[in-house]
Amino acid sequence: MVSFRLPPPAKSEQQEQKADEDEDKLFPTECGKNMKTAPFSALKKFYEDIGGLDADDCFKLSEKEFLLFVNSTGRVGQGIYFVNTASNEMKMDEDYGYGLVELIEDFSDKQGIRHLFIVSVNMIRGRYSESFDVVTVVPDGKGKPYIIQNLVDTLASDSGGCEDLGENDKKADRVLSRKIDKEQEDIAIVFDIKEQDCKTKEMRTYKRTFKLTDKKFTEEKQN
Repeated sequence: MVSFRLPPPAKSEQQEQKADEDEDKLFPTECGKNMKTAPFSALKKFYEDIGGLDADDCFKLSEKEFLLFVNSTGRVGQGIYFVNTASNEMKMDEDYGYGLVELIEDFSDKQGIRHLFIVSVNMIRGRYSESFDVVTVVPDGKGKPYIIQNLVDTLASDSGGCEDLGENDKKADRVLSRKIDKEQEDIAIVFDIKEQDCKTKEMRTYKRTFKLTDKKFTEEKQN
């Protein structure tokens, strides 16, 4: 006797849309691509009411609260914006600097709290700066449903050294690599950094490690 299994029934359009909606409930998404899905309907209406906005990534915090990463230089400046559709408010995060904002990775810890590992980049007159931060989706106690923790800031010339830096800049540094270590008991973000002393021109490389403890990333002391 030959036995076989029938192929699973094809998903209906409604089922596929629901799967997309479930996937988009927490994860960042391209705003224009997924604005039609139910989790972002409140944000879609907000966009329409203010006459459109060019945001690159959207992050749903609650039914009425969203984070936007704006990288275009249009009606509003580059940066991170907090949107509350219930109060019809949109504000740039005052604790976060301007620049090109890019998502590196989003992940959850053992408590199910979500974190966004991000970098913002600025290039002004040959000076290249990066800021590596983590957005953690927990109330900050000041009315925002998230906190931003700064981990590493770097500054160098476009070539990676001290050229084009100011007289008061004592060093030039740049992140060579970064990774999120989830294999250990505590989640850690590890940076490999290259640094040049602008006076002696000597180079060195070193690591900086930040471990997640009680919803915050704390830097480990170097040996």
